[in-house]
Formats: sequence, C-alpha cells, structure tokens
Amino acid sequence: MRQHRFCRATERQVFIGRIPSPPIRKSSDETLALLHSQKGSVIKMAISKKRQNEIMRLVYEGGDELTAAMELGEQATQKHLRNIRREIKTFFQACDKPDELHFFAMEWNRDGNETPIHQLIKNPYVDAGTLLRIY
Repeated sequence: MRQHRFCRATERQVFIGRIPSPPIRKSSDETLALLHSQKGSVIKMAISKKRQNEIMRLVYEGGDELTAAMELGEQATQKHLRNIRREIKTFFQACDKPDELHFFAMEWNRDGNETPIHQLIKNPYVDAGTLLRIY
C-alpha cells in the first residue's frame, strides 16, 4: 500500500513508505541475485549461487581462510594474502562477464586496498554502469 502526503514547499504529493521487494525466482541452473544499492533500487543479475560464493570469497580475501591464517601468525597471514591477491588478479584477467565484474565492484570494501579496483577498471569487459558506480 502506498501512502502519499502533500509537501507544501514543492506543492506536490510525495511518496511515503516502502515498496516491497519483488520475490526471488530460483531456477535449477541459476539464481537471480537481488542487490540493493544505497538508494533502494534493485539490480537483477543472473549469476549462479556457486559463482556468487566464489566471488564473495575473493571479495572477503578468503574470509574464514584469512581468519585461520591470522591465528597461525604473521607469516601465514602474509602468505595467504599473497595467494588470494594472486587469485583476484587471475579473476580479473580471465573474467569476461560484466555481471560478475559488477557484482565484485558492488561488494568490494574500499578501505585502503584499491589495487583490485584498478584491475577491474583495466578489464575490457567492464561496462559503463560498473565504472560509474565505482566513480
């Protein structure tokens, strides 16, 4: 149900409330990933759940693997980071699907390490929408 109120400053009706998210359809081959941007718009991508998990592993630099390496000490952590960064570089060199590149760009945490984003920009298959989102 949509609600409206009258805004005196602009003399227009303004939408108030939340539009419900559409349901996720699942097929045997692929799953639609619904990704919500900061403004609440919905982007649909046909990326399998398995591939999403592979990309998320790269995004989180190994996730649980990184935590395990950190528990073993500084040398193990640095070795793990070298290996995962090599995998990220290989991903960008081999990836030819704009949806996968966009998924990576949306999930990447830009705190300090900008190298993967520079590699993403150099990929010939990255589309303008992804570049605009990064900008």
